[in-house]
Amino acid sequence: MDMNFSEVDNVLNEIKGGSFSFEKYVDNLMNGGSGGFGDIISNAASVLSMSFLDVRSLISDIIIIILMSAVFVTISRSFATKQVSDTGFYITYMLMYMLLATNFSGMYLIAENGLRLLIEFMTALLPSFFVSVTYVLGSSSSLVFYQSALILIAIVEGIILKIFLPMVNMYFIIGMLNPLLVEDYFSNALKLIEKIVMWGLKSIFVLVMGVGVVESIILPQTSEIRSVLMKRIMSVPGAGSQIGTAFEVVFGAGNIIKNSIGVAGLIFIMLICLYPAAKLLMYDFVCRLLAAAAQPVCVDKRMGGCLSQAARTIKMLFLIVAMSALLFLITIAVVLFSTNV
Repeated sequence: MDMNFSEVDNVLNEIKGGSFSFEKYVDNLMNGGSGGFGDIISNAASVLSMSFLDVRSLISDIIIIILMSAVFVTISRSFATKQVSDTGFYITYMLMYMLLATNFSGMYLIAENGLRLLIEFMTALLPSFFVSVTYVLGSSSSLVFYQSALILIAIVEGIILKIFLPMVNMYFIIGMLNPLLVEDYFSNALKLIEKIVMWGLKSIFVLVMGVGVVESIILPQTSEIRSVLMKRIMSVPGAGSQIGTAFEVVFGAGNIIKNSIGVAGLIFIMLICLYPAAKLLMYDFVCRLLAAAAQPVCVDKRMGGCLSQAARTIKMLFLIVAMSALLFLITIAVVLFSTNV
């Protein structure tokens, strides 16, 4: 089978910033290569260490703001009016807001770029992958799998990227501004946004799993029909066994190619989402850690609540990226397992 992986190479070169051949990687898997799983583990460790180095300055800045807030509160107690205390809180809170907003915008862009790269990679990979599926399973069954995968890409791009991701941005802005108000006006709005995003992701996951299970049960029956036909051919006296052996070799080779392309796709989906997922997890952990440290120090609980709100927002970004990658992984895995001959 002559396949063109140029579009896949373009996407991977955009990520890696150099020259990469997806075809050579697939050939390595076909020849029994490990697929570079050791490199994946080392890359994950290096990404986590780099993410921690990136947030070191954020940790120091937040600690300084928390201490400033505690000092303002302590000094204001010596004054009779509450105006000094309120002014000190608003100053430190706005500093915290600007710091978190700046870092959140960076995290938001990382999540958005990760989703776009996943969509571009899947759009480039699917034609070549389903050509190999067609070779093994037949055009009609392969077309059904291909249409389901294209629908999934449309869902990720049209709903998750263009609706859920901006809703998370709105969630952050409202959550940061709500503590500045005299009363709690937007807590119900925040809960509504969070429920829409979370239930939306769960619903899409259940839908993809259900469609995948139904397809894996019904469509691969064509391979059973072919196996019965092969037995009939091999039972023909004379050249029947030779023809059957030749067919088995051809379909076996096609199955190896299909599995190699699919496994390579699974590996690169994990690699694409590795960097944004690690950055978001590290940022979430730091915000939760500092929120716990700020609680006994800051008299005004709104300062720690600000950090907790930022952590919840970053967690939603992480779930969006992780769920999108998981949906693509499940789609390819279902096709691989249900089309083995």
